[in-house]
Amino acid sequence: MYIVKADENQVEKIVDMSIRAFETDVNVGGAKGDCPPGFDSVEWHEQIVREGHLYQAMIGNDLVGAAIRITTARSGFR
Repeated sequence: MYIVKADENQVEKIVDMSIRAFETDVNVGGAKGDCPPGFDSVEWHEQIVREGHLYQAMIGNDLVGAAIRITTARSGFR
């Protein structure tokens, strides 16, 4: 597996993964509807790609996950 900055052409797949991941949180004790802002928004993810914060996890040519990394001046990470 390797992690690279996300391609904008992968955003719809990443959003689908995000929706599936957060929808199943209720199966492990999460509150229904307790999801982060933008988790299901293609437009929001496209903006995060343009800002260079979205990464995709790949195995070979297959997209297997994604993560957002945002740094702050105070803490280094948010």
